Amino acid sequence: MKKILLLSLMLISGTCVYSQNPYPQEYDGYRSWSTFNQDTVRYLQYNWGLKVVGVYNDVPLSDFFDVFELPICDVEIRCTTPGGRAEVGYIRFWLQPYEKAYKEWKESGEYSSKYSVVVYSVMSELDKYSMLYEDLQPYIPTLKRDGLTIVPWKDSYKEALGSFIASGIRYLYGV
Repeated sequence: MKKILLLSLMLISGTCVYSQNPYPQEYDGYRSWSTFNQDTVRYLQYNWGLKVVGVYNDVPLSDFFDVFELPICDVEIRCTTPGGRAEVGYIRFWLQPYEKAYKEWKESGEYSSKYSVVVYSVMSELDKYSMLYEDLQPYIPTLKRDGLTIVPWKDSYKEALGSFIASGIRYLYGV
């Protein structure tokens, strides 16, 4: 009798604890950073992790900027020149200064950094195939036509990048 009572009490307690878990288990729409008690990794994994399939595909970056609550420290932009046309291959938003975050990432041996969010295959609304170097260069004068550029974040970049459509926005830490 005592064992049954103890087992029942444990089951009820476990159910109550699980139902009060402040961290959602399955994606059910965007959740604010405060939902996760300012736990940055959980906030990013829930809203932009691998379980969030298709939610941030083919969306303007302005949609991302409207909800993203963390400060961006640096932005990394990779430009390539396939066929002579300079295009942006990807953008990475660093949530810590790049030098510090990159060093920690490489020392950890992880596949990806817990301090960055990646925007893949950025496409212009007009072209639907790529964001052009020429569109960003006026905002970022040091942008390399073919290669990697890392610059401190400025709020004016929201305007520069906002109209571009991302094929995917992902947080890959913990993969």
